[in-house]
Amino acid sequence: MKNLLDFTTFFRRYEILLASGGIIIIVVVFSFKLLLPNFAKANNIFLQKADLKAKLGRLEKKYKALSSLDQNYYSASYSKFDYVLPKSKDYVTLFFTFDNLQTKTGVTILGTEFQLGEISTSSATLARSKGDSAYQVPMTVTVLGTPEQLENFMSALTDLSGRILTVDATSWEAQAGGFIQVTVVGNAYFYPPPKMIKSVDAPLPVIDKQGEEILSKVASLQVSSDEQSIETTAVNVGKKNLFE
Repeated sequence: MKNLLDFTTFFRRYEILLASGGIIIIVVVFSFKLLLPNFAKANNIFLQKADLKAKLGRLEKKYKALSSLDQNYYSASYSKFDYVLPKSKDYVTLFFTFDNLQTKTGVTILGTEFQLGEISTSSATLARSKGDSAYQVPMTVTVLGTPEQLENFMSALTDLSGRILTVDATSWEAQAGGFIQVTVVGNAYFYPPPKMIKSVDAPLPVIDKQGEEILSKVASLQVSSDEQSIETTAVNVGKKNLFE
C-alpha cells in the first residue's frame, strides 16, 4: 500500500514531465515512421523532376537536329548502305559486286574465295575490324587483264560502288599476250544490328567530313532492285498428308 502511495505521489509530482516525455517519444516514433519516408519521397520526386527536365532538354536538342535533316536523303541512303555494308555476310551481294567490277573494267575474274563461316550467323572465326563492330570476311580474288584494265579494277575495287572492300596485299604475274594475273588478298565487311538500343534521348552521332563524303558517295549509288534484294519463290515438295 505504501509503495502505491509513493508511486502516486511521484506521478503527481512529475506528471507534466512524464506527459511531455511521452509526447516527445510518440512524436519521434511517428516522425521516423511517417515524416522521414515522406521527406525521402519528396527528395526523390525533386531529383526525378531535375532528371526529367534535363532529359527534356536533350530531347528538344535532338528534335531540332532531326528536324534539320533531309528525311528523303537519309531514307534513300539507308537502303543503299544495307547493300554496301549489309547486316549479314550476304555473299550474294559480294558476287554482284565482282560481276559489276568485271563488266565495268573489262577484267576477267578467274576465281574468288571468301571465308564465310556459317552463312546465317556471325561466325566466331571471323574477326572484327579495329575501332568498330564491323565483322571482316577475308577474301582472295584472282583477276586477269591488261595493265590499264587492272589499274581501273584496283581503283574501282575500293570506290564504294559496291560492297565495302579493303586490300591487304597483291601479287602480280605476267601472262602471255601482254596480260597480267593479279591475286588480291583483302576483306569484305558486314555490320550486324546492335544488341542494345540506345536511349531515346541519347545524342545523335556526329558525322565528320570524311563521313559526309562517304555518305555522299553511297547516296549517289545506282543500286538495282536485283542487287538490293533477292526474291525467293516457294516450292511445294512432298505430300502434306503422308496417309493419302
